[in-house]
Amino acid sequence: MNKIQLLLIFFILNAGNSFGQNVNVYDLGLNYIKKNQYLKAIDTIKVLRKKYYEAHKSAPGNLSTYSYDQAINLFTAFIGEDYPYKFKEKDSLSKHHKVSFTPAIPYIINRAKDQTVVMINENHLIPKHRILTYNLLQQFYNIGFRYLALEALTPEDSVSLNRDKAAVYANEPNMANLIREAQRLGFRLIAYESEDHTPDNPDFPAHRRNMRELLQARNLYQVIVKDPKAKILVHAGVSHIWEQAATSKGMYMAEYFKVISGIDPLTINQSVLQENEFMARLDGSAASESTGMPFVVLDSLNSPGISAADRKGDYDLLVAWPTPKNRLGRSDYMLQKTGTKIKMIDLWIFRTKYTSVPRQSTPLL
Repeated sequence: MNKIQLLLIFFILNAGNSFGQNVNVYDLGLNYIKKNQYLKAIDTIKVLRKKYYEAHKSAPGNLSTYSYDQAINLFTAFIGEDYPYKFKEKDSLSKHHKVSFTPAIPYIINRAKDQTVVMINENHLIPKHRILTYNLLQQFYNIGFRYLALEALTPEDSVSLNRDKAAVYANEPNMANLIREAQRLGFRLIAYESEDHTPDNPDFPAHRRNMRELLQARNLYQVIVKDPKAKILVHAGVSHIWEQAATSKGMYMAEYFKVISGIDPLTINQSVLQENEFMARLDGSAASESTGMPFVVLDSLNSPGISAADRKGDYDLLVAWPTPKNRLGRSDYMLQKTGTKIKMIDLWIFRTKYTSVPRQSTPLL
């Protein structure tokens, strides 16, 4: 029995008023994930959440299951479940403004041809966002990009990917496939996450966040300093690619990068106000016959559009995904990953005289 399991048993058996306060559920879940025990990670954290809730429900003021819920949502996403959060229906620009859609990959590549730096984001709880970057890799390589910067990497990962030490997102299957494909194509992996440990400043709550954004930008700029001809594809978390901050309290990575480097990156946003913001209109458009891959949103002037909560200039391009459809037992977008092959197996040979099942074929991915 390993130390993580012993720690878990200790906390379960000693579930008092302080139950769970010292448990890092992310590390706990990741320990199972690295052993390919994805379901056990989720189930274990659910047990801990229940114990924590039972220990604190009599004192609601001390009850916060946020870290447990976030970890459960994260590791649930790792096994391909739908985005777990349920949004209340909100008004959106997409309902009142004319929009149209164009396939994302050719549009992005056309815009990226003359760019030095392209930044594309993801919602960490929606792994399919990594499939778009995966499918872009070959074409980005073809137009001269040789660096792939991933927020999911640690500095050690850039030298040697060791699963025992890899950051949490590198263990999600779509991210792992993205990393492997980039290595196969010949991209140089760049870890650009800030390693600063500046403590929170109560007089300036945004200080720590700003330090992270600034240092991420600086780390990316160092690639340009060392290789002035470098072309970099950056895959980041949600707001890091914003080119203008919503308040005067700081800036995001892309904006800092633009100031530091003098380079205006092409920024691509996949994380809309709510996942289904454009789904209904996209599904009802000519694109509804698509195979599940995303589209760039265009406004009434055929220029890049924005999400309801955003402002013009926050980013350059907005990508929307259609409603996933089930095809051959898989979500259709999963079957569109570059290199995916489908073979049909004839099950007729398994029939016997005792069954009336007609001859049929089933896919093998």
